[in-house]
Amino acid sequence: MKTYKQFIQEGKTIFDYLLFAPEGKELKLANQIAKLKNDKRFVYRGISEREYKVLLRDKQVTSLGQGNTRKGISASYVSDDVQLAGRFALRAWKDGLGGLILFIDRKELPDIQPADEGNYYTSFIPLNAVKKVHKLSA
Repeated sequence: MKTYKQFIQEGKTIFDYLLFAPEGKELKLANQIAKLKNDKRFVYRGISEREYKVLLRDKQVTSLGQGNTRKGISASYVSDDVQLAGRFALRAWKDGLGGLILFIDRKELPDIQPADEGNYYTSFIPLNAVKKVHKLSA
């Protein structure tokens, strides 16, 4: 059996993170995400359009969604894996919230801390750290 570190370091696509096989427009979007490649300069975050609008308006965003807290502290999670971030963007899209993947310069995050292998958390994501946005559109 592989360790989590071995699993996360393998070349994965979004299909490795999905619970159910996508169909129709969702499959088209998953195929687009599967073509994205990791870049060591970046960490990635899948978000909804609503979160992105807050980022643009306030010049920063902190995720308040379930599962995004550690030790009672609100935090935004980011990943070394664009495919994992794509899974969260695809979920937001599937829920009718629009989905985007942020490409974030890890050096510009205020207080990035390790969470799980290949994943990190930070108190907020500043707009100036976002270097590219991939919007899901079928």
